[in-house]
Amino acid sequence: MRMAICLAAPEALGYTIQKACPARGGGEEKIEMSAEVVFSEVRPLVLCLGPLRHKMTDEEFFAFCGANPELRIERTSEGDLILMSPSGGKTGNRNLKLGSRLETWAEAEGTGVAFDSSTGFILPNGAERSPDAAWVSKLRWDQLTEKQQESFPPLCPDFVVELRSPSADLKDL
Repeated sequence: MRMAICLAAPEALGYTIQKACPARGGGEEKIEMSAEVVFSEVRPLVLCLGPLRHKMTDEEFFAFCGANPELRIERTSEGDLILMSPSGGKTGNRNLKLGSRLETWAEAEGTGVAFDSSTGFILPNGAERSPDAAWVSKLRWDQLTEKQQESFPPLCPDFVVELRSPSADLKDL
């Protein structure tokens, strides 16, 4: 599941906000929020930086992602940033099962390396994507330097899986 960062009013997230009016004898302004939060699936938030953008190098983008570990960030080939929410419970469980099965197969088969959804790949067009699961042949993986293997590998995986949420358009995957 991918959700956008909500820039709407807190009520849109299911928060209840109550304010006491100081002019009516209510004292200081007081904001209370209910414990109930309702999330819904929506599209990822794409930050189109346009002419203000300095397209980050791969190294700068890797450092930017490292400085913001609480965010799931991808990058388009134009340099725009895509911010995604964490997965919901069911999707997280499906991702884990998928990744576990791919890793089990890769270990038994022995000709490649499996990756989970937290791995970003720098694609030939300059975009950075993090598929739900991926596999790269050992031959191609071993051609990368240690530094390239430690950051976002600059290659397109040989096999990728992206679980589609109900709200995702197929063309966007």
